[in-house]
Amino acid sequence: MSKSYSNAYYTFNQYRYWLKDFLSNQFQTWRTPARLFDAFHSLEKDSKVLDVGCGKGELLARMHNLRPELELTGVDITDAPLVDSEIKRITANALALPFPDNSFNLVVCRHVIEHIPDSSKLFSELARVVKKGGKLYIECPDVRSTRTRLATNFYDDPTHVRPYTQTALKRLADEYGIQTICSGRWRNMAICLLGIFYFPVALLYRDHDYIEGFWRNLLGTWIWYIGEKRISEC
Repeated sequence: MSKSYSNAYYTFNQYRYWLKDFLSNQFQTWRTPARLFDAFHSLEKDSKVLDVGCGKGELLARMHNLRPELELTGVDITDAPLVDSEIKRITANALALPFPDNSFNLVVCRHVIEHIPDSSKLFSELARVVKKGGKLYIECPDVRSTRTRLATNFYDDPTHVRPYTQTALKRLADEYGIQTICSGRWRNMAICLLGIFYFPVALLYRDHDYIEGFWRNLLGTWIWYIGEKRISEC
């Protein structure tokens, strides 16, 4: 994984203020896509969840609030401080995960694969640590993000290597013993319909992260994938 990552990389887009947090909780905009949280809620009480490329652990903190009985672990190449100190985090490379085979019931990997030249190696590691019958969730930009002239263009992030399509994710997953359950385009209708009214607030707070996120959501430049590790896999 690129050494261009730093703690600053995970803080430049974490601009927080009370109104933004309140509305995010009110409309549960962070629970997108719903299929990820359906898979999360269906886990047994002794299940283990891994977030690869967890950054500051915001997703894990949300999950911990929903189901504190689960064992949650984050992995990231940096040691940026987590928003929830109760979450277990390990500093490691996503291409060499420090866990035994078949360790986790749910593995989440959001916005990592587009930064890594060797996507096959990443999928191999993700598939290795998922338990047989466990779920794998991937989220990343797709080819639409290369066509916009807005600040959301894929190549505006110098650490991006390549975008993906849903078909590409399915083929990669199948190669490593992951059976596709579903995939789709990341879009939250609450943000699409109500987000425009929040623009004045975002401009007032100079919240460029929200503005870029709104356009990504409206244009559907992110995709997601959920698969299940085949029971027959070794």
